[in-house]
Amino acid sequence: MSIRKRPSKKALSGYTYQVYFPYVDSMGVHRVYFKGGFKTKKDATTHEAMKRNELATYGDVLANRNITFNEVFEEYMDIEGKVKYARSTTQYYMYTYKQHVKHTIGLGKIVDFKYRDIQKYFNELDVGLSTGKNIKKIFNVTFNHAMKSGYVRENPMPLVKLHIKPKPTEDKEVYTLDKIELDALLEKIIIVDNHCPRKDYTQFNYYSYAVALFIGWYTGLRVSETFGLRKEDFDFENNTIKIQRRLEYNGLKKKDLYTTEDLKSKNAKATIPMVSKLREGMLKWFEKNPYEKVIVDINGDFVHPMAFNARISKLRKELDLDFHYHCLRHTFTTTLVENDVKPNIAMKLVRHGDIKTTLGVYTHVKEESKSEVLENVFGKEGL
Repeated sequence: MSIRKRPSKKALSGYTYQVYFPYVDSMGVHRVYFKGGFKTKKDATTHEAMKRNELATYGDVLANRNITFNEVFEEYMDIEGKVKYARSTTQYYMYTYKQHVKHTIGLGKIVDFKYRDIQKYFNELDVGLSTGKNIKKIFNVTFNHAMKSGYVRENPMPLVKLHIKPKPTEDKEVYTLDKIELDALLEKIIIVDNHCPRKDYTQFNYYSYAVALFIGWYTGLRVSETFGLRKEDFDFENNTIKIQRRLEYNGLKKKDLYTTEDLKSKNAKATIPMVSKLREGMLKWFEKNPYEKVIVDINGDFVHPMAFNARISKLRKELDLDFHYHCLRHTFTTTLVENDVKPNIAMKLVRHGDIKTTLGVYTHVKEESKSEVLENVFGKEGL
């Protein structure tokens, strides 16, 4: 019997009906189809007829032939992903999915996805290696969830190859700032246009931007670390700053910004020295800023680094500077190197994940100084 009657305390009639039948799929695999909870025998019989027709047409019976890739991925994130991943990882996966999958290939029914179609999609991806790997992870977890849910029988992703070459970075020049250029930035960044409709709001925000530059110059903090600082992180008795969180902002709107203690590496979480000039500047800012957040707008909310970048972008043109916030970190590290700070000490101050990164900066700076050394030694000699 393919229709079974079973006692149920929840059903008004005291019974529900189940559809149960064995079958062999198109690959020759013996399977059993089962679904329960039907209120009447007629409902169960109608469902059975539909599934047997599906078996005759497609050679298999699946839970839902109309469900799209998008629906399966979002179902996975609701059921497993948001529990399994840290909030920052979830946000990043959702951002990548919305940017590269949701409005294109994700609209298709997952049961129709074939290896050749997926491989073609990945062949045509115009993204960096890191993003490509994350897109592949999204596909893999989606197909695994689809298999567990009975939407598909197999996961084609182990066959799919990612043909993205990492972009060369060794020759990329990173701009270093000098003190004159920093002072020019600090002077310009706080100037508010007289025609600005919300002058007080904008002025406070611009002062906050200046503080972010000031902190970056004297500490080499990453932008997310600077924008995640709180007043409690500053110890004015011992002249130290505790780095213990960062601002999560990639792909987020201002109202959704939040901090996380999930830093870039184990070494990133540390207590670093606060030099006297930075100490003096921060004490002045704390008198002006009534909030616990350090880089903050006039309402006490986080400042979005993208808003800061927009302001910097305008000033870059005015001052003819090839500048972004990470330049401050590179400048800080380079300054340590040029002042003969030992690599192991510099690594602790900059909080690199490993010594190789620090030594890379040392090698780069020392290579640049070779010609200068030779010129100083031999350049003034006559023939």
